[in-house]
Amino acid sequence: MLDSKEASSSNETVGCTCITHPTNKSISLCVSWQAVIRTIIDPFIKYTTATLGKPLPSLGSPLSSCFMSINISSCNCSTLHQTLISHGLFPTAPSQPQMAMSVELLSFYCALFEHSCDAINALATALSMYYSRQGFCMTNQQGTTVKDPFWCGLSQAAQWYTILQVEVEKQVDSILQRC
Repeated sequence: MLDSKEASSSNETVGCTCITHPTNKSISLCVSWQAVIRTIIDPFIKYTTATLGKPLPSLGSPLSSCFMSINISSCNCSTLHQTLISHGLFPTAPSQPQMAMSVELLSFYCALFEHSCDAINALATALSMYYSRQGFCMTNQQGTTVKDPFWCGLSQAAQWYTILQVEVEKQVDSILQRC
């Protein structure tokens, strides 16, 4: 599996490799994500509490204005990941994410996944097709068009967003048991 940096700089189709045991790279990636998840539970709960039952802020056209490039600044009081989560964005990598997904999109994905066997490919392909029809084209640092720009980042974000939700549920259950 390519990490997000490798996938975003590649223009080749990612081949499917069957891995029968964890590699050092996959173990390291998992440890990194677990460390990030522990630090974003509280900001995620605060974001969810602040936005639950409220309309999402209007950005104009539902999808075309949601694809944007922004610089994120964070201070010493919070990490980049905490800052992203506080603004409703989930990072696509555990360190130096180059892309973030909307928490609302990931929540929609989770609902879609419950009713679809291939939701990642369907959503990643739909996003790619939609944005290319709108005139947006994802390129790597060399300016080469990236063939599947959303698949790797979306699959990482969806997987770890689900784990974040499990950790939040554990924390809520723990609080309820203490009461």
